Amino acid sequence: MVEPLLERREPRLTLGEAKEKTLKLLDELDTSASAKDYKQKLNQFFDMGQREVARIRQIIKRYKVTLNDKKGTGWTEYPMPKDFRDLVSVNAEYEPIYDYKWIDKSLVLPSGENRNIEVVYFAYPESITLNT
Repeated sequence: MVEPLLERREPRLTLGEAKEKTLKLLDELDTSASAKDYKQKLNQFFDMGQREVARIRQIIKRYKVTLNDKKGTGWTEYPMPKDFRDLVSVNAEYEPIYDYKWIDKSLVLPSGENRNIEVVYFAYPESITLNT
């Protein structure tokens, strides 16, 4: 005999309880005197949320590398944009390449590379600030 599945119930919050929990989280986030106003804290709170969403629903961007190798010997380092989070691929003339190194958030290419290089990457969302 198959036993019936137990009905799963999600805990329910009233609007007041939800507001209270949110304000507690905001206080944990920043307890400094300059951030006592909850409206200031909301930006940080929503910024945390959007970063978590972007980790799951990833933002894909492309960055064209401006080659500036003047020496022609060894390797040349090219820093990535500030919103760079993780590498997807490095392409030359729209084809993947593998002759590169990666150091921190910089692409390192062999000297003499003269093709159009494009980096495909996962990006952080733009930060939410007081000016947003």
